[in-house]
Amino acid sequence: MKRPLYAVMAFATMASTAASGAAIAQPSGVQRYQAVLDPVPTNRVNGSGLANLQLSGAQAQISIQTAGLVNSWHALHIHIHGQGKCPDASMAKQHNHRTAISATDGAPAYGEIMTSLTVSGDTSPSRAFTSNRFPSGSNLAYGRTVALDSDTVEQLKSGQAVLVVHGIDYDGHGRYDDALGASEDDTTQTQNATAPALCGTFTAFGASAPHSAAPSTGPTGSAPGAYAQQGTDTATGTSTVDIVALSVASAAFVGALVAAFYSRAALKRLER
Repeated sequence: MKRPLYAVMAFATMASTAASGAAIAQPSGVQRYQAVLDPVPTNRVNGSGLANLQLSGAQAQISIQTAGLVNSWHALHIHIHGQGKCPDASMAKQHNHRTAISATDGAPAYGEIMTSLTVSGDTSPSRAFTSNRFPSGSNLAYGRTVALDSDTVEQLKSGQAVLVVHGIDYDGHGRYDDALGASEDDTTQTQNATAPALCGTFTAFGASAPHSAAPSTGPTGSAPGAYAQQGTDTATGTSTVDIVALSVASAAFVGALVAAFYSRAALKRLER
């Protein structure tokens, strides 16, 4: 049975729209938030980043991209019950005779750790600085769906939830050395490993964020999709970024097939 031309053409149009990256309406009840991640002052960080969060009930689909960090593991946390902002230079203290902001120094601004954004397993504060549970590299691409408690959801909606990426290279040695001494947050780590590197407050998508240069697609100097995926969906074990890329690629492929089919059909009609 022949399919009506308009029905197939409509599908081709939708496929082309998805492939071109046009905006697609979010499901009802889903809220989107974004945090532009700026370097924490005094900690000698030249990196940048962007975090996106899609909330549906208590389930949060989170993606984080960063560039320009020290090539090591990086603890990622959602902080709440603070002032809902990132620390400024006035919060710096002396650590091993050097001026820097430790995780503890910055806590009054961004609050306590409530969610550890590990790549798998436990996301509780007890995993705050468990090095083998977090992504590694100078350029990170993290994606995972996690469950948030009611306090975190409330803080997120009220603009008080803060995303912090930890881990700095204070003296430029390319590793977490003891330049700032031992960490006051985890005695098994150095201060460099636990100090905040990048920080940003989550704001409702489309609202103005309290930051200077806000990248629209990713960290400074980066392109969308430039990083390898390091997190997975807890329910399916499948990368959320991979799913999106696969969907767009599939839509483009189907759209191309439909267009080719009707181009050939048109040519045959002309030949007759």
